[in-house]
Amino acid sequence: MRAPRRSVTGAARDFAESAERMAAERKAAAVEEILEALPPKDAETKSIPAIPPAPVSDIPRPPSVGAFAEPSTTEAPEAPEAGPELDSTGAEWDATCHAANRSKTKSGAWKAKRGLNKAAAPAVDPLGMTAYVALVERIRVENVETAAIDAALDVVGVTGGLAGLIKTLVYVPVVESALFGAAG
Repeated sequence: MRAPRRSVTGAARDFAESAERMAAERKAAAVEEILEALPPKDAETKSIPAIPPAPVSDIPRPPSVGAFAEPSTTEAPEAPEAGPELDSTGAEWDATCHAANRSKTKSGAWKAKRGLNKAAAPAVDPLGMTAYVALVERIRVENVETAAIDAALDVVGVTGGLAGLIKTLVYVPVVESALFGAAG
């Protein structure tokens, strides 16, 4: 008579149990090998001499940081007074033509007010191009030297002469007062 066939799941279970049994036997044999290699408990063991601690004065100290830092005797410089907030074009926010929440477009310009009739909007020169053109014309008429123009532009950090001033038109009044004085 033949032996009954086992199911596949039964064979897999038997295989897994066998593998676990063999792994446990290998582990036990490895532990026995390690224990045999160790000296007996009652055997004399050589002691390692203790290393004396380093004197505290020889240890370099890190600079004081955070909560352990010395209190600062200098006071923080005061922030300069902020002028009106400008957008990327150099225009101040204007309630008559800009969004009430003072939001800006991706380019950094003020968003226009909803429902604004562009024809009825006040004539605004947001870039300050009118002031720039007037400055250039005055420089031409009064025959201002190039060195004086460059010195006035250096005051605000503009490079590239008057052409560089186009990129930062908000500085036109500052450059004008540097060239022609406060009375301008």
